[in-house]
Amino acid sequence: MYRAILSSTIGARAVSAAPADLIRVSYLATQRPGYGKTVSSYLREMFRGLDAQPQRYVVSAEELARIEPPVLIVWGREEAGLQSIVEARQRAALIPRAKFELVPGGHEPWLDDLEPTARLIGSFMAGIPARG
Repeated sequence: MYRAILSSTIGARAVSAAPADLIRVSYLATQRPGYGKTVSSYLREMFRGLDAQPQRYVVSAEELARIEPPVLIVWGREEAGLQSIVEARQRAALIPRAKFELVPGGHEPWLDDLEPTARLIGSFMAGIPARG
């Protein structure tokens, strides 16, 4: 039952690719005292924030434009969340030194297929000068 619930949030491929120990630890976390109340509060506030005018928990265009360090945004092609790929790419374009990359997978694409995401991150990090 827990795997089915998890599949509906992070995707069936991510759940099937995850080590059994990770799924077990994730499940055990749901059994901790206060977990249900915490998740319920988080989700309620998150969705209230989306409907609020002005929206809460949304970084403004002006704030995005002020981000100085290089940023890599990795987006799963099958992401079915709150933003389309087009919207996410438009928001990413507001960050001066952002790079937007699509990879196979859903909401957490590194769980679906780690290698493409790891290669992108490694390549991106290699291109950033070391601070010293």
